[in-house]
Amino acid sequence: LYKHPFGPFNPREGYIYINRVCYRIPDSISAAGVGTEVKKKSKKQLQRSLTPHVDCCPTNLYETGKEFPRWRPIQCITVLTSNLDASTGGFEAVRGFHKEFQEYFNQAANRLESDTLRPPVCLGDFSPLRMQEDNALIQRFEHIPCKQGSVIFFDWRIPHANSYRHIGNIPREVIYTGFLPRVPINEAYAKEQLRRYEARLLPADHWQKNIGSINADIFLDVPRLPLAGETLAATGSQCLIGGKGANQAVASANAGTQTTFLGQFGDDYVARMQQHLQSAGVLIDSSCTVHKDVVSGQATIFRMPSGENAIVITPGANAAWPSSLTPPMLDLIKQSSVVLLQCEIPHYVNVKVAKAAKQAGAIVVWDLGGEERQLDPEFLQYVDFMCPNETELQRCLNSPSSFESLDQVITAAQSLQARFPSLSLLISRGANGSLLLGKDGTITRQAAFPATVIDTTGAGDCFRGAFAAKLAQKASITDTFNTFFFEDGVPDTWRWWGRSLHKMSNPTHLPRRIVKETQRLLAEPVPGISATPYEDNLRYFQVVIAGPQSSPYENGIFKLELFLPADYPMAPPKVRFLTRIYHPNIDKLGRICLDILKDKWSPALQIRTVLLSIQALLSAPNPDDPLANDVADHWKSDEPGALRTAMEWTRRFA
Repeated sequence: LYKHPFGPFNPREGYIYINRVCYRIPDSISAAGVGTEVKKKSKKQLQRSLTPHVDCCPTNLYETGKEFPRWRPIQCITVLTSNLDASTGGFEAVRGFHKEFQEYFNQAANRLESDTLRPPVCLGDFSPLRMQEDNALIQRFEHIPCKQGSVIFFDWRIPHANSYRHIGNIPREVIYTGFLPRVPINEAYAKEQLRRYEARLLPADHWQKNIGSINADIFLDVPRLPLAGETLAATGSQCLIGGKGANQAVASANAGTQTTFLGQFGDDYVARMQQHLQSAGVLIDSSCTVHKDVVSGQATIFRMPSGENAIVITPGANAAWPSSLTPPMLDLIKQSSVVLLQCEIPHYVNVKVAKAAKQAGAIVVWDLGGEERQLDPEFLQYVDFMCPNETELQRCLNSPSSFESLDQVITAAQSLQARFPSLSLLISRGANGSLLLGKDGTITRQAAFPATVIDTTGAGDCFRGAFAAKLAQKASITDTFNTFFFEDGVPDTWRWWGRSLHKMSNPTHLPRRIVKETQRLLAEPVPGISATPYEDNLRYFQVVIAGPQSSPYENGIFKLELFLPADYPMAPPKVRFLTRIYHPNIDKLGRICLDILKDKWSPALQIRTVLLSIQALLSAPNPDDPLANDVADHWKSDEPGALRTAMEWTRRFA
């Protein structure tokens, strides 16, 4: 026995033991060559079956020059035939699965939890299959240490994608009988494959590709800013990984779909970013580029004890896509069943990806979140599902006012669909649920599930990632919504997301900047203003502002809500009035036209600064920079009348 460098087996630390599932490959490939025999069978549909490999054995057949034996599966090569006879043992297809394997697994379950020690793993060498170019014989990579009954998932394009270019249209997945310590495994996907095995279904061929952004926000706690030429030691640091592409990939993986992420990395935080994805069961495609001369998309935030900070921001690698997609990228896209895109990578990349995916028969889902962009008819002809929220839908239509009812949302969606008839529209409506307008005109409504809201940051990413995951699993539209919910009525993907978001409401997980600002607001309140964080979400504040004296809002009490997004202070707070107010710079939805909440925001500003600016805006309305155009016109044409209306609204509503 050889002591494993990672210690004895512990089922809670990255191992998962289920029935083994293996896709098969054409038997012609395991013959002498890739000549006429392959061409003869190239038009036949490949059958896939679930084939259990029930044991592994130590062997010294493959000498390595090392002092420990290598472990390999007993059955090294699995082939595919067109034979559907259920009695053909290892070569059966759908109708005849290995019934005895389930019995074996049940009997072996206790043995699988033993503390049997295994030789060290050679992480630099593992690969599910190896192709010998001369005779196209696919062999198992013999020197992976294995453990009885264990499974490990690979995208079989990694790491030897170029070796398989002449195989043709074969399944893209291998679930390999092997053993690796603490390797992230998509548990939800594994459970789905087990369910299909027990129901005698084909393996689920659902592959989702997320092509998008990934960011690293680096927080450094420093006593002060360093002087020129000075080296200053930080007293603390924190790195948070985000980006819409990464968020949605993680959500998709947690929804039970084998998900691959394609993006651009800098060589600085690539390990941290990839660990973040892999720990959620997301595969990182080998065609992702790690740029040696470009940093990752990130923000470096210097936090000082006073609560002040200085920030340096760069889009970095997210903007460093090649001008043309490489052949490996195109191969990945063409092998997808669903491709999910966002607006945080260059638009030309989205166009090329969507075109390649559409030509290959994949479903293309486009999330409008991120950079504000005009609708591109050339791009939209390749998109199947466009996913805006209500604000983004309003922006697409250049609507001057927000939607106040479901009927208005449906009418707006139908008018947009009239311009692009091939589109289905998935509209997220926050607490009002979601709405799907199919390209055939059918309307599907989904109410929001009851839950305690911790933080809405990333909720849209989570929802769209889970939606794309269910599309990849070939679920119906109705089932796509319903299957978000598990036995206890809570969506499994959202339950995972909630665990992540809960950290935001815990003071120990809040950035020091937010903690200090909150403490100061409570200890030294701004005259005429109170701001109190909610107990269950410390990023969400209930704000009350007293109407300033000598203004039309005098004697009024105005309620507002203020929310600090995950990237605060890199991004401004989200603030709106809850109390109705007649003001040229505040619209019917309570949104505020204030430059420091938009392009004039600086990380040096604080919550206190924002609240004081809003208070000043009540004292001095500015009709020359309006948000409520009708109020501004009234103000300009008849200021005394506008002031009387403002005072009347204050009396009635505040």
